[in-house]
Formats: sequence, structure tokens, C-alpha cells
Amino acid sequence: MVAHATILPGSGRAPAQSGSLDLLVARQKNALRGGDITPIVQHNRVFDKKENIWVPRSNLLLPDDPYWHAGRDGDGGGGGGRGGGGSQQSQSQPQPGEEQEGEGQGAGPGQGDLNLSPKEFLELYLGPFELPNWQRKDLLEQKDMRWRRKGIQRHGSVGRLDKRQTQRQRLRRAGAEKWAHPDKYPGRIIPGSDRVPFEPERDFRFGRLIPEPDPDAIAVMYCLLDGSYSTKGEPLQIAQNAFFVLVKALRLLYKKVVTVMVSHTETPLHHETEEAFFALDATGGTQFSPTFLWMDNDARKRFPKGKCNRYWAHFTDGDNSSSDKEPQKKALSDLMLREFNHGFYLEFKSTTATTKWSDGGESILELPEEIRQHISMAKVTSRKDLRAALRKLLGIDR
Repeated sequence: MVAHATILPGSGRAPAQSGSLDLLVARQKNALRGGDITPIVQHNRVFDKKENIWVPRSNLLLPDDPYWHAGRDGDGGGGGGRGGGGSQQSQSQPQPGEEQEGEGQGAGPGQGDLNLSPKEFLELYLGPFELPNWQRKDLLEQKDMRWRRKGIQRHGSVGRLDKRQTQRQRLRRAGAEKWAHPDKYPGRIIPGSDRVPFEPERDFRFGRLIPEPDPDAIAVMYCLLDGSYSTKGEPLQIAQNAFFVLVKALRLLYKKVVTVMVSHTETPLHHETEEAFFALDATGGTQFSPTFLWMDNDARKRFPKGKCNRYWAHFTDGDNSSSDKEPQKKALSDLMLREFNHGFYLEFKSTTATTKWSDGGESILELPEEIRQHISMAKVTSRKDLRAALRKLLGIDR
């Protein structure tokens, strides 16, 4: 295969010598790590239930990367690349967000695009992570949990005895015995169990069992979007990116995740489609408590806590009506004490100079600790720092 590439003026980099698709994919993944995922979200529906995430190649190439395209086919005929017929014609560098042929909304993955699983996408964007166990014991029903082996411990039942780890512990002591008495064990002989027997208190290791959510259990995510004017523009795109990542993360824990889209100003408005949800056509002042009360009532009716794990994510500028401060605290307290596993509160700040929480965030901080511990909070000012905010919300960085 022959690869043709165009180098931008001033890039100082030689053309790629290999047309390897693996090389292109490696560059794409490198560009994805910690970058702006807006172009990716724009090519995938935010609440899409599809297993994989389509990442178009044009949106991941770095500014000074050569633009790879297919060369000649296997028969030596004309290439399938953009140069047409395998010619050496120069190609212009695609820009992020620019639609290429076959790469717009609704098109399927093409050659050089990435088709990532949710876990692979999240690990590339967020870095290595392990999600916390948000299952609350006070809301737990046995059918929503399963036990999984993870790690080792010194005590346990005979059936969970880890023979390999136990043998390693004894060998370590045997090695120490050989080192302390080399005259007794010449050469490379390691003392056997007859000379250095197993000691249960020192050597025995057992598999550790931890409870985790049953993937067959159902979860619901209430996505709450502040519909005030200050969340239009870039804040709205940040909200789309945040909901995209949070829902994908939750789907790693559960086989089925239902999303409920609610925008609000003074009153909540339930939406059936993404287009209506992100239209932000609401007007008026802002109050949080009516939305939390609506969510509480809807969850009781449609998602009983014995059959469903409940979560909520709220994107807002935090500006709540001063008269709604106490009603918001009471609504959240009732909500979290009785009904929901966890909540994610993401507050948009227009400038980094403002470090204090707005009214909505302050009200959450004033909640009792037994409630506050089930709500993650983070601030965000731009799409670039969304990754850090999401790592905090998901409990990766504490």
C-alpha cells in the first residue's frame, strides 16, 4: 500500500513513510487523550444507546499531522483515497468539526475512523479509572447486587483459599531462611514445605469478595439542564459533553440505563428528544426546588427504588433564587435520604477568577454530611477543563 500525505507549511515534519492504518489510529487515540471531545459528541447522539462510539478521523488529527488516505488497491490500480485514482495530488488539511465526505451526522464509520467501546473511549479521554461503588446500603435490595472476587485478604473460608498467593508467601519466607542460613541450603536449593512449613497466620491468602451492582439491574439517570440564558453557547456544549460522558460511565455499571431529560427555569419541562432538550427555549427566573420535587415524584411513579438504581446530573450556572434556598435544601434532603443512589452537580463559571460556589452549590454544601456524601460537585469554565471536572465528579480524583 502506498500512502500520500500533505505536510502543512512550517510543520517541519517529514511525510509519513507508512500507510499503516495502525499508525493513524495510534495518532487519533493520542489526540483524544484529555482533548476537547466536542467534535466526537457532535457525531454521536448524547444519549445514544449504541454500544460503540464513532470517532471520525478528521476530528482527531493534530494540526501538524499528515493527512493519511488510502493509496493503491491490492491490484495496483487506482487508489481509494481523496486524491482520486491514487494520484500524488495534494490534499488540504481537514479542520476539526469540518464535515468530510461520508463523515457528517448520520454517516457510518469509514476507513481510518475509530469505533471505540464506551470503556475504551472513557479510558482514553479520562485516563485510567475505576468507578466508585455508588450502591447505597440503605437503598440496597439483594437482587440488585452480586459478589465478585477482587484482590486478596488474610482471612476467609477454605473455599476462597488462593493457593498461588499462599505458596508465594511461603516461598518468600523460605528464601529468607536460605539467605540467613546458606550453609544449610547450598546451591540453588529452596527449602521445601517440610523444612519451612505453611503458617496459616502468615502465609494463607484468600480471595476477597466485594459487592457490586448487578449489570442486569436497571438504572435511571435524570439529566437536569438549567435553561437560563447564561447557559447558552459554549456552556450548552459543555453540558452536552458532560452528559455524554456521565451516561457512558453509568452504562459501564448497568446493562440498561434509562435517561430522563429535564430542562428548567422556574418550572421543570420534561423532553422526549435531545433536540428539544438542548433547544433551551425556556424563559423566566430560576428555581431549583420545583425540578427536584418533580424528579422525586416521577421516580416514585416510574422507577421504584426496589427495581431501579437512581441517579441525577445537574448542569447549571448555580444562580438560584434567594427565596428558593431553603426549599432546595429540603427537596434535596428528602430526595437523597429516601430515593437516589448518587447525584452529580456541575456548575459553570464564566471566569476562573470566580472561585466561590454560586447559590445552588452553597446550598448543597450546607446539607448534612449523611446527604452531602452522596453528591459529587465540580466547577467548569471551558471545554478544555471539563476533563478535570468529570474526573472529580466520577470520584477518580478526590
